[in-house]
Amino acid sequence: MKRTTKLKSLFKFLIIAIISLLLSLCSSNAPTLAYSFMQIVYTESEDSTFVQHITFFVLANDEDGVDDIAELRLYNDFEGLLWKITPDRWTLLTEDSNTWIGSRDFAMPSGEPIPSGQYRAVLIDKGGDQTARTFGFDGAAQSRFPFPKFTVTEGNYVIESQYPDNSFVCYGPSGEFKSIIPVPKKTGTIAELNLGADVVSVGLWANDPANSVSATTKLNPLHTSP
Repeated sequence: MKRTTKLKSLFKFLIIAIISLLLSLCSSNAPTLAYSFMQIVYTESEDSTFVQHITFFVLANDEDGVDDIAELRLYNDFEGLLWKITPDRWTLLTEDSNTWIGSRDFAMPSGEPIPSGQYRAVLIDKGGDQTARTFGFDGAAQSRFPFPKFTVTEGNYVIESQYPDNSFVCYGPSGEFKSIIPVPKKTGTIAELNLGADVVSVGLWANDPANSVSATTKLNPLHTSP
């Protein structure tokens, strides 16, 4: 009788444990998408032509951790457009405990202009839970400013840009993104900007936030081999 009672108690304990485990596995939190940022970017290619891309980032959060987010999608349902990126392709930026997920490399098929209209951002986690945010985008068909120029010579930089905001996008030895540093003056020395010893090349990011348009130049090495 005692043995039967013990077996029943053990069986009951195992059932409770299994149910608790299943509930913990099934309970998940959908990611949140608080804000989205989209901008047309003109990029200078190696043959000095200009390619139009989309920079798109979302302010993302997941109570199960950012690593639980599996995919970011961007739709234009009216035009039948879909872009999607996964962690191996997106850029993750952290600023003041906020996490931004996105890419600077969205582009239209065949290189046609990016349409204005209504867009939809969707975040999907590894459990399949998702959240969406719809927003309007009315980017300018072309920039109101000529494409900027930027040179580095013997530790000095010169910027030729009519854009209201100019920054250096900094990269490390393996081409990895390091930081974005605002540049308040059109000319100066690289040393005074304190870019960091691990920054070996920079590109100019010229920004016109009022019109959701910016431009990025080719990278310039900061040090030349003797």
